[in-house]
Amino acid sequence: MAALAVPWHLMLTAWKGALWAVQPSWFMAGNVAFALGLIVAKTMVVVAHRREAGQPDHGAAQATYRRVGAVLIASSALYMAMSVPLMLGSADAVHYDERVAIGIATVTFTELGIAVGGIIASRRRRDLLSEALKLSNLAAALVLVVLTQSALLAATDGGSTGTANGGLGVLVGGAGIAIGIHALRRPLADAGAPTLVHG
Repeated sequence: MAALAVPWHLMLTAWKGALWAVQPSWFMAGNVAFALGLIVAKTMVVVAHRREAGQPDHGAAQATYRRVGAVLIASSALYMAMSVPLMLGSADAVHYDERVAIGIATVTFTELGIAVGGIIASRRRRDLLSEALKLSNLAAALVLVVLTQSALLAATDGGSTGTANGGLGVLVGGAGIAIGIHALRRPLADAGAPTLVHG
């Protein structure tokens, strides 16, 4: 359930923030910024669902869907902007101890599995709130692929990550912006009324 996912994302965002505080980098700052945006998006969906209280409000669901799209655009743009310095080589490569890198990879693999699970759980549901969760999970999964790659490269390449992560981060950020634009521009007149939300 989305309500259970919010505390999980808060915990993981705090963990990423701690990593950034110990070893500041544009790359990890971008991950923290996106994670905060994801928390905002999922919280909006949870609040909208609870306000329905068994009485679907299609207008409110449409507004929430659009807001989630706007949040995805903003957080993805921040993520992309913070990946540019690493891609251009103007920011120092991130260095992780092998044990830290393995820990990051383990956590991000778990987080990625949860994001993909959320996509699958909402795949057959056509209501707007489930669609908003699906788009949020899709954008999150893309960002997590980059963070997982960063951890794996750090564990196998002498403890550092380089321009490959920055380049992939820019591409993923652009994809997240495209997902958000889809949510903002998608015609909603014929969309189904919101129901119970999973994922």
